Amino acid sequence: MGALWTLFWGALCTGRRVPWLLALLFLQPVFAWFSIPDQREGALLEWTANLYLGLMIPIYCLMTGGGLIRDETQAGTLGYLLTRPVSRARIFLGKYLCQLFWGEIILGANSLFLVVVAYVRGVESWLSIAPVLLLTQLFVVPAFLAISALLGLISRRYVVLGVVYGFLVEVGIGQIPTNINVLSVSRHARTLMANSTAFADRFGWEAEGTLWSVASLLIITAVFLVLGTIWFTLREFSGPEEEKK
Repeated sequence: MGALWTLFWGALCTGRRVPWLLALLFLQPVFAWFSIPDQREGALLEWTANLYLGLMIPIYCLMTGGGLIRDETQAGTLGYLLTRPVSRARIFLGKYLCQLFWGEIILGANSLFLVVVAYVRGVESWLSIAPVLLLTQLFVVPAFLAISALLGLISRRYVVLGVVYGFLVEVGIGQIPTNINVLSVSRHARTLMANSTAFADRFGWEAEGTLWSVASLLIITAVFLVLGTIWFTLREFSGPEEEKK
């Protein structure tokens, strides 16, 4: 497992990836700075709920989680990993944990930068928004990442699958006012964010069932990780040629 951490962080810190890392850290706060006028709480809340939580975080998880194993097959390095005396399940879960740890760091920094933008712009509710935003991200990212990892194993066109999944489950089912919306990660994110009075008042969200939403996100994460582990264990990947199929 330690070797996976070494390989992951070694690849992450290569010179050609530094611009990509800087973009991940600063593009969202810069866009927020120019998009949110001074003392406009509504603009900040709309940006956070619709763009950051509703679009940017899911896309980040789809791009990084979907390529969890696909990137290895494309680079021709999956065979090397599979020759190690480590089970496929441990390889999959180890890579997931590496990506999750990194994702929480990057997105956590983005959340804090967004709070800084709110403070500098004179949004009075910035202090109440910060802990709720960080807590929501803490539970939402693992779920989206686990879903994306499974989609990446199912098909090399995981971006298309992710878009379809997003429209059907997150946008479609998530808006249905029945118990079936428990399948939607976004629905649980809204419940968690409703613990901030600013979001609850702005969007009419309710914080009732917060503990159930936390439990549901953990269950969703666990279920998709189990499915991904089983899929990766049973399926054979032939290396770069697999990407041409």
